[in-house]
Amino acid sequence: QELAAGRRRTVGILDMGGASLQIAYEVPTSTSVLPPKQEEEAKILLAEFNLGCDVQHTEHVYRVYVTTFLGFGGNFARQRYEDLVLNETLTKN
Repeated sequence: QELAAGRRRTVGILDMGGASLQIAYEVPTSTSVLPPKQEEEAKILLAEFNLGCDVQHTEHVYRVYVTTFLGFGGNFARQRYEDLVLNETLTKN
C-alpha cells in the first residue's frame, strides 16, 4: 500500500534469539495519542534513521522503536518449559 510521500508501508519484526527477544517497528510521525509532555518523553525510546542520500530527502526518514526482552528467547523458553514438565512429573510421582 502506498503512502502519501510515495513510500511503501513498513512492517514490524520480532526476533526470537537464543536468550532474548527483540522487537522493532516504525512509529509514524502523524499519529499521536499521547499528551504533548508524554510525547516528548516517549521520543527518548525512538531512533531516527535517514536512509536517503542527504538531509533533504526526508521521505527516507524512519522513526523506529526498538526494545529487547532478556530471558524470552527460544532457548530460555524451552528451558522453562522443560523445567515445568520435570517439576510436574516429580510432583505427580
